[in-house]
Amino acid sequence: MFRAIQYIILIVTTAMMCFYMSVYQPDLVNRLFINLDVFGITRVAKEEHERIGKIRALTIPYEEKQVLMNRTVFMQATPEMVKLALGNPKKTFDRPWTERGSMLTYFVYYLVDDKRPTILVFENEKLIQAYK
Repeated sequence: MFRAIQYIILIVTTAMMCFYMSVYQPDLVNRLFINLDVFGITRVAKEEHERIGKIRALTIPYEEKQVLMNRTVFMQATPEMVKLALGNPKKTFDRPWTERGSMLTYFVYYLVDDKRPTILVFENEKLIQAYK
């Protein structure tokens, strides 16, 4: 009987920890799934494996692929590369640049732990500026 109580306490404690993590730390749970699920069984890990596969298929230097895999971007990246690194933007809009006679495309991202949005500016499908 005493051993059964220990196992019940262990199971209840583990269930409470899992519930807390899933509600209050979802990014931690996602990273845990990505690191442990090497076969892509969970949705999160499958999406991450697909993202990495698409990055590896790009015809860019190895160093730039590593930057994208680390969820960061570099100047002269295309919108496709930025979406692979950061996901889809929360908002996009276009504005004309009259001095050069071209159109600028803006991607707006709200990244984790940032107080202000990150704005990426593209000209002719190339990243030319990033600011907050």
